[in-house]
Amino acid sequence: MKPEKILQKIVTENEYTALLPSASQNEILREALYQNRIFLFLDWKGESGQGELYQFVNERLVAFGKEILKVKPDDLYKKFDKEFGQDWESGNFLPFAFDYFDGKLKRQKMRLMFLERIQSDFWTFQSLNKAANFILYTVDCSSCGQLSAWDLAISEPPPYANHEAAYCDSCRQPLWDADGKLFAAVEETPHYVSEQK
Repeated sequence: MKPEKILQKIVTENEYTALLPSASQNEILREALYQNRIFLFLDWKGESGQGELYQFVNERLVAFGKEILKVKPDDLYKKFDKEFGQDWESGNFLPFAFDYFDGKLKRQKMRLMFLERIQSDFWTFQSLNKAANFILYTVDCSSCGQLSAWDLAISEPPPYANHEAAYCDSCRQPLWDADGKLFAAVEETPHYVSEQK
């Protein structure tokens, strides 16, 4: 996925405007995302201090004008201890923590994603160690450039196959017709959505 497109999905409008000049070079953009705390660097072994991921999640929720998580900061650690006890290994915590927070964020229609790799101009965001069970369908309107998105279970047909036309929310330009004829490119990004409540 191109940096400009991924930026539209992970930052607020104000952040997008400020970061767009960096999007032409991946390394510069990645550094800008870290410096502005849109990305959080975590060692695979876990957080550098208890509550680091919790604080980061709440900072991003505030940036998007969402309500912060209403859980006790130590709830994650209690659940981790209950599930793993003394038998945990290095690397167990982050997949557990991502799954925990992703389940909490689902109610606010937000996602916590892991940057799996960067290759020249292609970025891949994934949940940790989970097989994809949803597909995010995104379309950039060919008329106004507005991004439209559908997040559907992998078992469901694509949104353009449901025999209903779709239109851009911004300018009402058709994205596809009732027969599924596409008028704009549809990008499909498989990902994992936690079932945890």
